[in-house]
Amino acid sequence: MPFDIASRQILGTRSHQEDDFAVAEFYGGAPLILADGMGGHAGGDVAASLAVERFGAAFRQADSQNVAVRLERGLDTANAAIADRIAEDLNLEGMGCTVVGVWMVADQLGFISVGDSPLWCLRASGFDRLNEDHSMAGLMEEAGDDLSDPASRLAYTKARNMLRSSVQGEAIDLVDRRDRIAMAAGDMIVLASDGILTLDVDEIASLAESLAGRDSETVAATLIGAVVARDNSRQDNATIIVGQALLPA
Repeated sequence: MPFDIASRQILGTRSHQEDDFAVAEFYGGAPLILADGMGGHAGGDVAASLAVERFGAAFRQADSQNVAVRLERGLDTANAAIADRIAEDLNLEGMGCTVVGVWMVADQLGFISVGDSPLWCLRASGFDRLNEDHSMAGLMEEAGDDLSDPASRLAYTKARNMLRSSVQGEAIDLVDRRDRIAMAAGDMIVLASDGILTLDVDEIASLAESLAGRDSETVAATLIGAVVARDNSRQDNATIIVGQALLPA
């Protein structure tokens, strides 16, 4: 595989794992899929597992070479599968998850995203988020809210868990998609569940930037290690995928 990809996952202080992910090789590219089950809802782990499985299968089986079509087919199939599962078992009503599907190939990538699971890119110009944050916290950031005072910061922290869009087997309110993002030698993507946000984004950026040029396994282990070292008594499940295309400099 012409890619350097690594993943790490922790349970945190939760009783079960509601994150799921998949990394594969497909026609010279690398589809990466991550889903974070909605905490506090019935069957979050079921939703995440089902979404990752069905997204991947639909992406591979789509009768089109167009990456946008494949990504949309993956998301639509995952959403329909969740709807079908809820219809079979009403005890699962209310389950859902975030979904981020990424397609890396040669010198570019495309993605489709629903929810608040972040997709970042580390390149020479800095550490930037590629996908939208479909949480209320993301809306506060977009509005330019002043988060410097304690009351605003507390409201922001609470808003972190309030999603404006998710995959629940119903019409999806917000979908973020980009078909072609140019990637250069040395560029690295970091895909994660929001459990990594025990660390501030500035901390994540600083750590990632300090590891520029290192292999993906080192970056993934360091970031997850920093989350573990924080020893948060309410640590959520955390999953991270780090990927780099092995391009000539």
